[in-house]
Amino acid sequence: ANATGSPYVLTYTVSDAAGNTATATVDVNIVNAADFLDGAYTNATDTCQTSGTATFNATVSASNTVNNDMVINNFGAFGTTVNINASLSGSNINVPSSQLLGGGASIVVASGVIQSTSPAKFKISYTWTDGTATEVCASTYTHN
Repeated sequence: ANATGSPYVLTYTVSDAAGNTATATVDVNIVNAADFLDGAYTNATDTCQTSGTATFNATVSASNTVNNDMVINNFGAFGTTVNINASLSGSNINVPSSQLLGGGASIVVASGVIQSTSPAKFKISYTWTDGTATEVCASTYTHN
């Protein structure tokens, strides 16, 4: 859809040698392939090797400008001021490293996979460090 949320309208007009004219109109909606992940995820879980399991709320926002891109807010229960960028490639979720998690912590490596599309459910395995401690974790998100 365009900036107003309305579909783009394409109009095709053709004519033949005899001057007969025909017109067809098609509505086209353009959406981010990650749109099905968009929304609230209450009761997401994060399990880490040493700190155990936490339950938290997160939000996924699909990009309005870049296909397959999204932002995960409150990633891994690191707080609502933490936003992690990720991209969808088929059923794989790519999470760039070195993204900040707050408190001096950052992602070392992370990757995820879509487990279900209805309801949307995905899991991201990651390693984070704060320069002193390093921990391996996995977060599971199920759409409400």
